[in-house]
Amino acid sequence: MNKNLNQVISFNWKELALTIKNSKYLNNLDVPNKSVLIIEPNEFHAEILPGYCYYWNQLGYKVYLVVRHKNLLSGVFSRYNENEKPQLICMGHYGLKYFVKKNIIKSFDYTFITSTRLSNKYGFYGLFSDYLGYLPEGRKGYFLVEHNLESLKPYLESQKYDANKIFLLNAYNEDDFTIPMLNPNYFGKVKTPKKDKETVFITIGTVTERNRNFKELLEAIETLKTEKILNFKIYVIGRVDKGVEISKLPKEIIFLGYLSFTEMYIKLEEAHYFLPLLDPEIKGHQRYLKGETTGSWQLCQGFIKPPIIRKEFSETYLFSNKNAILYEKNGLDSALIQACKLSVDKYSSLLEEMEALRDKTRTSSIRNLKNKIN
Repeated sequence: MNKNLNQVISFNWKELALTIKNSKYLNNLDVPNKSVLIIEPNEFHAEILPGYCYYWNQLGYKVYLVVRHKNLLSGVFSRYNENEKPQLICMGHYGLKYFVKKNIIKSFDYTFITSTRLSNKYGFYGLFSDYLGYLPEGRKGYFLVEHNLESLKPYLESQKYDANKIFLLNAYNEDDFTIPMLNPNYFGKVKTPKKDKETVFITIGTVTERNRNFKELLEAIETLKTEKILNFKIYVIGRVDKGVEISKLPKEIIFLGYLSFTEMYIKLEEAHYFLPLLDPEIKGHQRYLKGETTGSWQLCQGFIKPPIIRKEFSETYLFSNKNAILYEKNGLDSALIQACKLSVDKYSSLLEEMEALRDKTRTSSIRNLKNKIN
């Protein structure tokens, strides 16, 4: 099947109708003072939107959010109170290119683009501004969020983008670049479980070697069973690689597949620990030490989930023995055993430290955004 036919078959006609409708809405909008237009051009990255909307709201801005149809239906704002929610504007990536007047965009104080790249299935892949043919900019300027600094460095070095307008999910201070953190770890109201007889672990994301060392987890489960530790279960949320046979997974693994954010939030609240399953010896994981931030970081903080994580990643993500369970090579099984045996008091201490990290990250992020605005 050729690319053009795939584009027609996969095209979201509902999104097109909403794009036309909402373009008219935007073009006729009486934009209030102190307002920001947040733009996420992709059908993913929804998990960062509640936090970013919250930060702008905390600084007193009226938030308008341009979002794809898939993200609109994702339930990512389901923990928000109604009066917290931004003005949601469903629009395809082509809306700002073909339908929305540039002078309307200039009416907002700022534009805040949460992905520098557009990745459209069977279509364009590259810088969003290249696709548009211009960089959407409010009357006071713009800001961009980059998810993979290494790939953006050439554009910063050539000054295509101003490094002073860039945020990362984690701070970066190397190679003549100092880029502040803006980590969106706010999702709305959350609760934490009590530590009881059954320990619940959770891992989220596509089950492939590039993203998770799932093989090590399976080996660790066998060790726990050998040690007669049976009072645990592991939620696995996300798509699975073709090489993984779900029917042959241990019964302790509860494979939930792809969930809406509404459903995922519930499972996160049931879990006691988060399993990033990162391995510094796997090449695909090394990017999380070089300017790219795992989405696990904001989920751990936002839902107050102590991670069980390789020691090599702890410094980058501000984890320590006070707020996480760290392990070294071939030590995941021992870390899981430690987690299962942890006393109620020690687990409560982990939660307190995770909550402190969450608040520190949130406060720093809001301050960093405020400093750029001022």
